[in-house]
Amino acid sequence: MRALLLLALIARHVEAEPLTCADVEADHTASLDATKTAFEAALAAKQLALISLERHDAGRFPTEEKARTGVHGVKASWTQFAIKIAGHDRHAIAGDVYRSDYPNTNVTELVQDMHGDIWRVQRKPTAKTTKTVSVKACQWGCWGFPGGGAYRAMEFTRDVWLLPEKSTYRGDVQIAFVAPTLVVNYVALSQPCAGPP
Repeated sequence: MRALLLLALIARHVEAEPLTCADVEADHTASLDATKTAFEAALAAKQLALISLERHDAGRFPTEEKARTGVHGVKASWTQFAIKIAGHDRHAIAGDVYRSDYPNTNVTELVQDMHGDIWRVQRKPTAKTTKTVSVKACQWGCWGFPGGGAYRAMEFTRDVWLLPEKSTYRGDVQIAFVAPTLVVNYVALSQPCAGPP
């Protein structure tokens, strides 16, 4: 009887051991896929479709202020403005200024409505926990950015999108949806993590 109790305690201890990033990769991918499907269904319900607009290279600038005013003198973000491209008059919108020497984690999603007009998406997800796990990982987690690496000079830029003909930029649209979520509780590794090259 004592031997069975001891085996049960050992089994519970083994089950409680934190997982690795590889152990939860499939659950992470499934959560992302389910969230993508829910988001796309919410867009379809509003008769909106994701669109990839033609981009205009705004260039790189040494300061935020120069990046803000360097695109044809445009200062306001998310305001439609006229621009001349290869001798043709076009309309465009410019995003917020950001540092271009680091990865930009603020992804902009643009959608087109049934009239052909363009909107910027503001996601409003409600998390629905599908599973909770403990994972041993570095301080940046399984899918985070470790930072550091080679030194790069500080630069700034902003994204500029060219609007299709006869399209107008209408502003922000909020998209509410339920996001199936994998909750990951991180446990620090006992050995130091190697930094990026």
